[in-house]
Amino acid sequence: MHRRIQPALLAVTLLALVAAPALANRKAAPANEPARKAATAVTEEAQAVAAASEAAGKKLVLGRRVALETSKGTLVVGLFEKDAPKTTDNFLRLVRKGFYDNTPFHRVIEGFVAQGGDPTGTGTGGPGYTVKFEKTPLKHISGAIGMARSASLDSAGSQFFIDFIALPQLDTRLDDKGVPTGGYVVFGQVVKGQAILAKLTRTMTPDNAPRPGIKPDRIVKARIL
Repeated sequence: MHRRIQPALLAVTLLALVAAPALANRKAAPANEPARKAATAVTEEAQAVAAASEAAGKKLVLGRRVALETSKGTLVVGLFEKDAPKTTDNFLRLVRKGFYDNTPFHRVIEGFVAQGGDPTGTGTGGPGYTVKFEKTPLKHISGAIGMARSASLDSAGSQFFIDFIALPQLDTRLDDKGVPTGGYVVFGQVVKGQAILAKLTRTMTPDNAPRPGIKPDRIVKARIL
């Protein structure tokens, strides 16, 4: 507020002169905000990929990204299409069909995972087919996305889960011939909005018992970026 000129006018002018830089700075902030947010997003994505690469023991390359617009905010998932081509292809196909739209995170356990992808919300629903288990070097670190399945390795369909913490006990297990014998296929990583995970309503107790009367959060819309 800097503008001053003669006794009475001097004070008024001086105020205007002081105000000019302040107003200029205020106008500049919004203009720079998109660039700041973009830089933050790039950093978050780079850190996520670096962590996944370190766990996998190789440099990973992200393929397409998918935005999961949830009732608590938007998560962006980066897909490792080169390392899990069949699993990511199935996921993308379901996204294109709108299969995940308005589906709940039916199983959310503190310190474990948020599971979704079942239109029925019961944990037993799916797309009507299954996908073959895919051997990959990807690991279950915080923010990793894996395919849910039943007892059979080849029983995954549409349900997936997001790891809240590193869960090495879920990593793919191989026999002495390199054949998968257990674990859950990782196919992507949360690359933006990981803080949203802490906001998702915990629908289950730590010992996997349902919490009565709890309304689960939902995937409002899934879309390929």
